[in-house]
Amino acid sequence: MLEKTHYHGTPLLVARDVRGLDGITVAFSARPGGVSTGEYRGLNVSYDVGDEAGRVGANRKLLAEALGVDVDGWVLGRQVHGSTVAHVGPMERGRGGRDHWSGLPRCDGLVTSTPGIALGVLTADCLPLLLVSPGTRSVAAIHAGWRGTIAGIGARGLAGLARWSGAEPADVLAFIGPHIMACCLVVRLDVAEAFRRKFGDEVVESDGGGAFRLDLAKACAKQLESEGADPAKIYYSDECTCCGLDYFSYRASGGITGRQAAIVYMD
Repeated sequence: MLEKTHYHGTPLLVARDVRGLDGITVAFSARPGGVSTGEYRGLNVSYDVGDEAGRVGANRKLLAEALGVDVDGWVLGRQVHGSTVAHVGPMERGRGGRDHWSGLPRCDGLVTSTPGIALGVLTADCLPLLLVSPGTRSVAAIHAGWRGTIAGIGARGLAGLARWSGAEPADVLAFIGPHIMACCLVVRLDVAEAFRRKFGDEVVESDGGGAFRLDLAKACAKQLESEGADPAKIYYSDECTCCGLDYFSYRASGGITGRQAAIVYMD
């Protein structure tokens, strides 16, 4: 399950009491804390949104201390709302940890079996998905907005984890972090219809007045199950990033805001 906690004053949502997570950290950061100001007020960890680099670096250091994972061990991608999943090894260690441009290019999914590497994705409404294969000691981090979801990034992430590590999809643990939920994710008719065709009626809600709302978590879960994931091993956050002040939200802010991180790490 996912539980709220604090480490060294930094709020985190972490996976606890889940069998198979020995030596593996699964965590989602939030907005409170940090040193950023103005539109980025709080623990903004993105170098690519207009915040001062020094503040972002300080925020990443705070998060790294809370996680117990040095920033030089992080690996992030330069996310583009696509469906590319990259395999990460020792040569990639540190890419994207201390800046944006060294991150893996045009990459929204990361998979590794290398201990000491922390895979991360940054979000501000998009769905963060962290995958863990306890048996093969392999992990993945996936950035899934509605574009990435319709392009199959969740399924590709699980398939990549299975292919590169030999993991059985049914044994993989999946953690869906805070994201914009159906209460706030209103989309155009063409987007709603595309999701209906791919995932079924249950992922789209209509108010009868022409507004269509997407349930990204349901769509993500259906993708994972189509690749063989066990529904009982999919864990969900029940927090909407757009509803309150605990998370950065692109939609709620009008487009100028910071980013929170989803991090998965093996000792």
